Amino acid sequence: MRSWLLPLQSAGKIDVEEEFQQSCFHITVYKSYIPAAPARKPAAQAKATNPKQPVRGSDRDSKFS
Repeated sequence: MRSWLLPLQSAGKIDVEEEFQQSCFHITVYKSYIPAAPARKPAAQAKATNPKQPVRGSDRDSKFS
């Protein structure tokens, strides 16, 4: 368990406290643990990038419209 947590702690992504009286770890997870979500393209830009793929909500031939 320590070998798995040490690189994350060294990278500043988590903080680990280990109890020795009982087998227990207290782990604090920081926001830096999760990478930032990729920026989303506006619908008009997405359509211009891939014109063959319909933009969600604009497919008039869909059986759900």
